[in-house]
Amino acid sequence: MERSYETYAKKILIFMNTHKQEVKKISDTANKIAVNQRFSDFGRKEAIDTLKSELANLNEQFSESIRGAVKQFCKEYSVSFAEDNADHSTEIANALKVIEMCGTGLTSELFRTTLEPLKGSYKALKIIHDVITIKHSKILNVDGISGYDPEITKIIYEYMGVNSEISAYMDRLKEIEEVADYPVLVNYEIVNTGYNGAYCFELREKTSYSVYATPDWMMEVGKQYEELALKYPLMFSNYIPTNEEIALDKIDT
Repeated sequence: MERSYETYAKKILIFMNTHKQEVKKISDTANKIAVNQRFSDFGRKEAIDTLKSELANLNEQFSESIRGAVKQFCKEYSVSFAEDNADHSTEIANALKVIEMCGTGLTSELFRTTLEPLKGSYKALKIIHDVITIKHSKILNVDGISGYDPEITKIIYEYMGVNSEISAYMDRLKEIEEVADYPVLVNYEIVNTGYNGAYCFELREKTSYSVYATPDWMMEVGKQYEELALKYPLMFSNYIPTNEEIALDKIDT
């Protein structure tokens, strides 16, 4: 049975291949215009400009299709963390003050005490994690100064419910999420490479490698999710239906 992540990966490949075929048609038309003697220079430029506009619209259209699929994939394969949805602004402020006052002298005992009021909120703990990470990286760039006790990192991950396996999974999923933020995901442009007034139009591709890698990343993340769901069912709790189950559900409704 085809898994949901396989369907998403195939969908991205289909979008990209279809886009490439449509782009090729525009390129072929451009080169027919280039050698058509019935066009004046003005008429040829006007026709090519129209094709360039069509190509830009095509880039945008398929970029949005891919973006939608990527966002939906990331939503389905997200990780569920504990979140009490309480207002922890005071506790966060207090924790940040302790971190600032103690610097690299922050002890594991004090850090645990500081995090205890936040243990029900992943979002609040993530703020503390990000601050510690930034401060630690800045400290390590100063000669002769060591960073935080390694135990501090272990503690924040412990409270967040994150270990190396889950962290690696989230990093890979984040790479896929970042693809959706690109202004244009599939990008071609028509360029005149002719010399001395001659016309010879070529396609120049500006699509990022990450977009091409996305289907493979989806397959990787999907398989990781299935494995991690067996170990951490509360965090990897989203049920991912098979393609056949989706189709049957549509028939039933």
